[in-house]
Amino acid sequence: MNDILKAISIASQGYCVVTDQDGDKAFLAWKGRKSTEPNRVAGDYQWTGGSGKYTGITGNNTFDAVFVVPNSGYSVLKGEWKLP
Repeated sequence: MNDILKAISIASQGYCVVTDQDGDKAFLAWKGRKSTEPNRVAGDYQWTGGSGKYTGITGNNTFDAVFVVPNSGYSVLKGEWKLP
């Protein structure tokens, strides 16, 4: 979810599922901070669990996302994770 007003992200949060080539999954929850630049949002995300080789994954991380055109863009992710 991303509430945008005049190209500025004012509130954003959500969940993602990352799937690798083997079909194992890692789950994360993210929350953006209020943006000061158009078409950009930065925030934090936490690994919350997973399946297969990612079972029990944890970690706190940051992201910086840029919206290039409607419905696409890219993110720079920084952080680390731990497996049990």
